[in-house]
This record gives sequence, structure tokens and C-alpha cells, in this order.
Amino acid sequence: MKRNYTIVIVFSIAFLFRAYFIHLFLLENTATEILTFFPDSTRYLEAAYYLLGWETSEKAIMFSGPGYPLFLAINLALFGFTAWPILGIQIILSCCTAVFIVLITKSLFNNLEFGHYLAGILSAISLTSISLSGVVLTETLFIFTFSALLYCLIRGLSTGMRVWFLISGILSGYCILTRPMFQYWPIFIIAWIIITPSKRFHGSKKRLFFHLLLFLSVSSIVISPWIIRNYSNHGVFTLSSGGVSTARYYWTAKALSELTPNSTISSVRKELWGIENLTWRNQKSDVKEEIDSHKKVIKDTFIQYPLLMIRAYVTSVRINILERNRMHVPQIQALKPFWIKLVPYQTLWSKVVAISSIFGLFLVLRKRGFGLEFSVLTSTYLYFALMSGFAFHKGNRIIFPAHVSWMPLFGWLIEKFVYRPLSCLHSNFFK
Repeated sequence: MKRNYTIVIVFSIAFLFRAYFIHLFLLENTATEILTFFPDSTRYLEAAYYLLGWETSEKAIMFSGPGYPLFLAINLALFGFTAWPILGIQIILSCCTAVFIVLITKSLFNNLEFGHYLAGILSAISLTSISLSGVVLTETLFIFTFSALLYCLIRGLSTGMRVWFLISGILSGYCILTRPMFQYWPIFIIAWIIITPSKRFHGSKKRLFFHLLLFLSVSSIVISPWIIRNYSNHGVFTLSSGGVSTARYYWTAKALSELTPNSTISSVRKELWGIENLTWRNQKSDVKEEIDSHKKVIKDTFIQYPLLMIRAYVTSVRINILERNRMHVPQIQALKPFWIKLVPYQTLWSKVVAISSIFGLFLVLRKRGFGLEFSVLTSTYLYFALMSGFAFHKGNRIIFPAHVSWMPLFGWLIEKFVYRPLSCLHSNFFK
């Protein structure tokens, strides 16, 4: 199938699914109610209010980072307090993500007849992607930006053109500002690229090193104003307080909850709440104080209970990798009986995704060697899997960005081991 037709078909399917889901969502909720549908949505709106000067407290934006609140602030400033423009743009971004999945798959695996189309369709009909496009959460904007970044970086590594690394650096910086947990990914993937044989990339090793340095430098330049601003205002070099806060109230709480048989993670979290409830209005020391408090609790707990902390981390990674999407259930209550019937299939599908990801990466290494496709797909999936160990109980929102890696991989697997053998049989028996 020609690329242009594939892109149009994938985009159209993605748009129809998302538009219909939003239609059902709006039958039960007003556009205004959708803005604050989830607790995290309220936090992002408060951060946007701060950017607009409607709110004086920095608490929300220091937790989330400025990337997504900036997107919300622009929409609120232009269109007022309504969800329509936000949802409309997010639907388009989500559809474009499916298109980028097609492009990423084609860029990594040459001569595909069907695999890139399948990868795009998987993204287009993904229930997680569909449900996320209809709420005020960071994932849709982040995954769109990340998929665009990944495509540009692959193009840069394949062609050696400097402009692709420049664009990748800009997109990487915005990804970090949108989801600060992404801040280590540029270094992580560069490490993978460095250990990959240089003959797998375009140009000399020296030229590759220069381009990777350009990518990392541009990414650092994009995020540096926000870090410098935080140091100037609060005396701490940080992108947000959300990372250490999450690690404290999820990872540490999970480990400590195993000390007492009758204790729960929720009860431990309440005990760990510490100075979280301090008002941050015009108190510059509070941000640094809270971050230091989080780090101290995590460090002390790890020193005292290292095995519990390691086990809690590994368990959380396993939970998140196998977690199914649950966000659509409260979004459309009218379909609750259908959602309940869907649970066993979702659970099975989550296992298929995890197993095919690990098995697929092994086959890519075996069949295609330690090259560009293995480095990009492995580093992406592994990064988000490792970062998921610090949080849980959010459906598969945490691991979902790794699907940008899994979908191209699954498309390649199906084409190589299902589609092509069947095509070969068809051509031999039905000449």
C-alpha cells in the first residue's frame, strides 16, 4: 500500500474513533466538566492559571513542569474556559501520532508491505490513546511530541543531516518540560547509540558524535530557562518536584506497607504526606524544603530497607508492564457493562504486548543485528519500563509511551512471521 494512502487511511480511522468516543463522553458530561474530570486535570489547569497570572501559587506548576500547562494556557487565553479547543487539538495530535507510528515503522524496517500499516492501525484504535485524547492530561501532547522526536532522530541517524538532530533537540526539550520524568531519556538513548557499531549509521563516528552533541545541547538549551528560573526563585536546580514526590508516595509507600500486615499503601502514604500541604505562596524556601524532604525519606528508607525497596520497584515495573487501561470506564458510564466484559480481553492483550515486546526485541537482534532499529526500540521501551517502577495505580498511562516502540515492533513481527509466509503460501497454491 502506498505511503500516502496509508497515512490518510490511518489518520481517518483514528479520527473517527476519537470523535465518536468524545461524542459519547459529552453525552454524560459537559465540556466544562471534562476540563476537571480527573484530579490531575485540576492540577494542570491550576498550573495554566499561574502562567496566565490568574493564580499566585506555584505548587501545581512546580509539580507538573511548564510544558502542558503552557499548551492549556494558550488555549484558555484564546478561547476561554471551555474544553472544545483543547479536545479538538488533542484529537488531531493523537491522530498525527498514529501517522508518526507509520513513519517510524517504515524508517526502521525497509521494504514493508503491511507491517507499517498494522502499526498505524494499532495506534489508531488503541483504547488508551482514544480515551487520553478526550481528557486534560499530559499524555496526548507528550506522546505526539515524543513520536515526532523519535521519527526525526531516526531520520537524522539514517541520513546524517544536521537539521534532523536540531529539530530532535527542540522536541526533546519540550518533551522534558511536558513530562519531566523524560529528562534522562536523551542521555539514555545516546548511550545506546554509542555502543551500537558505527557502521550502522550514516557518516563517520566523529560526525555522529558531533550530531549527538548537537542534539543534547539543543535539548539542554530548551529546558535551561526553566531550571535557571527555579534556581533563582527557590535555590534548587530542578525541573519539577513531581518526580521525587511520586517516588516517595508510591515507591517508598509500597515498600513500607509490607512491614505491617494490616497496613495499606494508602495509609502509609498519609503518614508520608509530610510537608506536602504547605502553602507555597511567596515562600521561596518551601520548594527546596519539600524536595529535600522527599529525597531524605527515600534515601533513609532505602538504607534501612534496601530489599523491600528493590522488591517494591521490581513489582511496580511488572504491574505497569501488564497493566490494562481503565480510564474509559468512568469516562463513559453508559457502556460500563461492555467495559466489564472487555476486561479479560484487555488483560490478555496487555500480556500479548509485554511478551511480544520482549520476544520481538530478541528477534530483531537475532535477525537484523545490533543496529539502528534495535537501539531505538530497545532503549525506548526499556526506559519507560524502568521509569514505571516509581509509580503505579494509573492504568497503563505510565507505560503507554513505550507503545511508540512496541507498535512498530509488532507490525514488523506480524509481517515477517505471519503476513509474508501466508502470502508465500497463497502465491504457491493459487497461482
